Amino acid sequence: MKKLLPLFVFLIISLSLEGQSASQYNNKAMNLNALGDYKAAIRELDKAIELESGFAPAYSNRGLAKCKLGDYYGSITDYNKAIDISQNFADSYIGRGWAKYLSGDYNGSLTDFQHAQGLSPQNDEAYNGSGLARSMMMDYRGAIVDYSTAIRINIKYPDPYLNRGISKYSVRDYKGAISDFGKAIKLGNKEKAMLEKAAVTRGSKKIKEINIKPRFFNKSSFEASEFIGKAYFYRGKTKFEMNKQKSAYKDWQKAAEYGYKE
Repeated sequence: MKKLLPLFVFLIISLSLEGQSASQYNNKAMNLNALGDYKAAIRELDKAIELESGFAPAYSNRGLAKCKLGDYYGSITDYNKAIDISQNFADSYIGRGWAKYLSGDYNGSLTDFQHAQGLSPQNDEAYNGSGLARSMMMDYRGAIVDYSTAIRINIKYPDPYLNRGISKYSVRDYKGAISDFGKAIKLGNKEKAMLEKAAVTRGSKKIKEINIKPRFFNKSSFEASEFIGKAYFYRGKTKFEMNKQKSAYKDWQKAAEYGYKE
């Protein structure tokens, strides 16, 4: 009987695996990614790929999880595989663009974001990403054009307002920068309230069920607070340059309250 037990356990595991498809493992992993449990997501995606080695979404989602964990090389490798399988999936180029951006390959990042724009011209995240890549290469005016396109596509997307404000600050368009930072603060507070209400943690609702658009960098409630703090900080810097020191200090105080430190 003891000799038969390992075989019995193996059969149970095998039958259990047969009961799930690659798509089901991928869907479970997508939810785990949304909840921030990236290691668990990778385990599910490993199973999906083991079942179906040509399933592009599994490589793309595993690339996202690896990038979130700081494994940029592994992330890029997975995105490369996803793109080899399916060249027309814009999200894979966006994901690889972020991984390259975070690893310091800004030119490669820009190329990927631009490719995604060609595949999905109304993708606001692709334009926000290309704007950030241009900013890192000190092409601030080019970045402003990209951020403006992202905003035209989606006026409720807070990130390009903050990023455009920083680029406007860099080219000394202080009045325009202050306007953008104000919009970022307003939209950022709305986003933070939605996140807090939804309580996006393990066991809670999926992101798609709470009207928050799934993005490569969905924020946690804490990150949303830091985002608002960053907008206050840069608005304070801008006001200081305009000799509005008293108002600048108030903004810097607000930045600290939201947990932002430069």
